[in-house]
Amino acid sequence: MTVINEILGAGEVALAEDRARLKVALIEDRAGFYGSTTARQLRLTCCGYLLLAVFGLWLAFQQQGFMAVFGLGLSFPGAGFLFYLGGDAGHIAIHALMFLASLVVFGLGFFLWFASGNILAPIVAWLGSAAIAASMHQHITAPIAPWIMVVLIPVGFAVMLLMKKRATDETRRNRERRNQYLREYNERNAESSSESKASSKKVSSKATGAETSYPELSPKAIGFYRYSLDRALQPVDEFNGFNRVDQFQTSAVRYQVCIMGYNLAAVQRGTTPAFRGYLSDAQVNLHKKMADHVNWGYWFWENAWGNLKLDPNPVGKDNIMYTGWLAAMMGEYMLNTGSREWYDTPLVLKHPKKGYEYRYTFNDLADNIYENFIKSAYCLYPCEPNWIYTMCNNYGAIALKLHDQMAGTNYWETITKDYRHHLEQDFMTPDGRAIGIRSSRTGLTIPALTSVMADSITVHYMAGLYPDIARRSWQIVRNDFLKIADGNIELTLRGWDKLDIGNYNPSLLTTYGNVGIAAAEMGDLEVTELIRDRVEREFEFVEQDGAIHIPGASTQALVQVQALYAHTPGVRRAMHEGPLTDEQLNGPIIKTASYPEVIVAMAHNEGDSLSMVLHPGGSSDSQQTIGLAQLKPGMRYKCSGAAVNSIVAGANGEAELGVRLQGRTPIKVFPDPQ
Repeated sequence: MTVINEILGAGEVALAEDRARLKVALIEDRAGFYGSTTARQLRLTCCGYLLLAVFGLWLAFQQQGFMAVFGLGLSFPGAGFLFYLGGDAGHIAIHALMFLASLVVFGLGFFLWFASGNILAPIVAWLGSAAIAASMHQHITAPIAPWIMVVLIPVGFAVMLLMKKRATDETRRNRERRNQYLREYNERNAESSSESKASSKKVSSKATGAETSYPELSPKAIGFYRYSLDRALQPVDEFNGFNRVDQFQTSAVRYQVCIMGYNLAAVQRGTTPAFRGYLSDAQVNLHKKMADHVNWGYWFWENAWGNLKLDPNPVGKDNIMYTGWLAAMMGEYMLNTGSREWYDTPLVLKHPKKGYEYRYTFNDLADNIYENFIKSAYCLYPCEPNWIYTMCNNYGAIALKLHDQMAGTNYWETITKDYRHHLEQDFMTPDGRAIGIRSSRTGLTIPALTSVMADSITVHYMAGLYPDIARRSWQIVRNDFLKIADGNIELTLRGWDKLDIGNYNPSLLTTYGNVGIAAAEMGDLEVTELIRDRVEREFEFVEQDGAIHIPGASTQALVQVQALYAHTPGVRRAMHEGPLTDEQLNGPIIKTASYPEVIVAMAHNEGDSLSMVLHPGGSSDSQQTIGLAQLKPGMRYKCSGAAVNSIVAGANGEAELGVRLQGRTPIKVFPDPQ
């Protein structure tokens, strides 16, 4: 195995201490299989369907011709064609195929409802099949058809109740088994608390030229990092290198933009907190790209066919897949850097042809997210109209927590108890796994989206919201869905785990990335390294102009691979629990560096000193100049590893530093004691 030098350092010690203190949440018991809100919605859905079916069957028994056939079609999609299952074999076969075709069309309508919030699609498919069957003006050849539905509908409900009973029994056994190993985990950590404290001593070298040990980007991490930077630093209105498959589901450009922003923010906080320059420029560019119509134009259609409203404004009711993702990205950047970029200045969303525009600051987005949370019966609220995604709501929750820290509001404190209750009761299975999606209007879910990838995303982005739940989710993944033997790791996968969700091609790359990132966030470096080994064995790495890509992989997947190689232990939680210290925010920083000539692989300040590791982005031997800021005006600084021995800060606290880059170049700038 390779040494994981890019994610080792002080963060690992802090994470060991944290594990010793943190008591992992046990899986809550609940009165039934579903939480109370979900159970209520499901009851309403079942009652609504039964009323429709009873009305339809009444028409089928009491009416003649068109109304009888239409009524039977109301009882179940395509059931109207069952009235014609009589006569010769050919007649039966034709209408049986029409019934099956109706089911397929209804299934496609349901898929469109799931994929884009188009609630009209399944309704039109259902009513359309009933109307077509009723309009055929054929003699009824199978008058027994209504009785078939009278039998099949109760049988169908009985089968569902039996399946629910079996699922309840299985999840109860899983909950008891998992709570047992979670209790044992808590006991082990409590016993190791004193050992963790003893190992946490840190030796400061801020007043010397000695190279200080901080996490830094490895050569592979730098290659994928440059892949992200190349896309983020292009002009704001250009999207070269982004996948354009659709703008409704997981491959949408907005998700590529935001995930890129989150992972660049993690690099800034974890390895280069004392660097602004092109890394900050890249993140601000990504924020501005979210104002491009390609990233919000979808809402006109989704709002129209999902909420029956002709309002293109993406900041209103629902649509946390835009507001939550964007606000979390803005908040992470501003908290990491002390910037007020979007706190005071609105992001302008302007239609490229019609000219109307919307203006929103970070405050406006946080206000909107909070209002949606408090109005929703689930607290969590929809992305596409009707469909609530757990991970999208976690981004909205992150945005509120960051906003509270910057603006002094108490949005997250106000809703956190309710949010956690519904998260545990309505968006976790009874045995503790993340439910990826739930319908706000019906209570339905899609079981295939409860998977290792969904669990891992929960671990990663819930670490700063509910660290005890995040740790619990990781322990479930680690114990039940990962198997490590003979230096190899095997994963138990299902559903969308087997797709590159950035282009919908069969691939395990996004799942590998998300599992490895979650492991790194939790400090489980063994899993992170084993996942990397699998990626390197199963995929081809191609370097082009210093950036690494994998042929056939989506941009979203490659951005996740960047984080797989660059994520430092506990960095997401650290970002969400608080800003850098005043000493770090106000200490010396690298203000400017040329991209791609200078790759900043590490930049940390401590007191008045600044440590960095630079790599050449082009020629292996190049002379470059970087700009330093937030130095003490007029102070002389000694320079270890640079092209000069000392510099003097100007009256504005800035100075230029000449560097000669020959491979990995560690440099330290610290006050001259003389």
